[in-house]
Amino acid sequence: MNVDRTFVSVILPTFNRADTLPRSIGSVLEQQHKNLELIVVDDGSTDRTRELVANISDPRIRYIWVDRNRGQSAARNVGISIARAELVAFQNSDDLWAREKLTRQLQALLDDPRLAGVYCDLRRHQLDGAQFLIEAPDLKLGAVFDRRPSLYQSYGLGIQTCILRKNILHDSGLFNEHLRCFEDLELLLRIATKHRLRRVPEPLVDYFETKNSVSKNAAAERKARMFLSRRYGHRQQERVNHESAAIAEIWHQAADRQLDVAKRIRPRHVRIEASSFCQLRCPSCPTTSGHIQLRLETVFSDLTISASFWNRARS
Repeated sequence: MNVDRTFVSVILPTFNRADTLPRSIGSVLEQQHKNLELIVVDDGSTDRTRELVANISDPRIRYIWVDRNRGQSAARNVGISIARAELVAFQNSDDLWAREKLTRQLQALLDDPRLAGVYCDLRRHQLDGAQFLIEAPDLKLGAVFDRRPSLYQSYGLGIQTCILRKNILHDSGLFNEHLRCFEDLELLLRIATKHRLRRVPEPLVDYFETKNSVSKNAAAERKARMFLSRRYGHRQQERVNHESAAIAEIWHQAADRQLDVAKRIRPRHVRIEASSFCQLRCPSCPTTSGHIQLRLETVFSDLTISASFWNRARS
């Protein structure tokens, strides 16, 4: 299939982002690849979003109003449900695409029809003006975890970098509407368990931090981490092999991150318990068999949340 003839649906959810939305929309409409529709899903905005979009005279824009704020997962699912194309791309309301993004990615996707989708690297812009490159991971078919301290193999892969086949999105169950953080990470984990995704190793997206970014919502992050722990924690055996030192470091950093999230919302107490603790701290210990278990328990008022991770180390 010819790249230029390939039709793409771009879904852009937004909520009260009238200040940054024009540049995000502009970076989609100014793509080298012109054969697209842009579905702007307004997730109950109370600012000038409706007026702003109405004033953009481009027939490729479809504006969808949602009468109450349900979160970006639900907004993206609304967009997917009305998408006309078989290929779906995602944009955020405060990020920018390079002009060649769709062209580069569509070529990679069309070169291999067995792929469920493609994604790319991104350049992150912090609030203080600093910027750095985030190289997306190379996802492996059927895996959940990788060797990075971030645990999950799709961590660091932004949904705004992706083009995915619509039938794969539906078969995989779409975005989890109960999550308001890491919803893209969790969807991509589900897709990668059964389908191949390919990285285009170029920073074709600029991601901008903002003061009210969803990623800065500590409560939403805590909820998402606990969901991921419950759903995928039983597969931690993928992480353990004879390289005990590397594994121990990964476990320690994972616990540190869970504690950081917990402390930010000031629970009554946080307790970590570990069995076979020498195996976590001292890989050279001669006792290298048995169970490695890490337990994190956080108490918020009258609610106790526990997460356990365990595995059997090699002898």
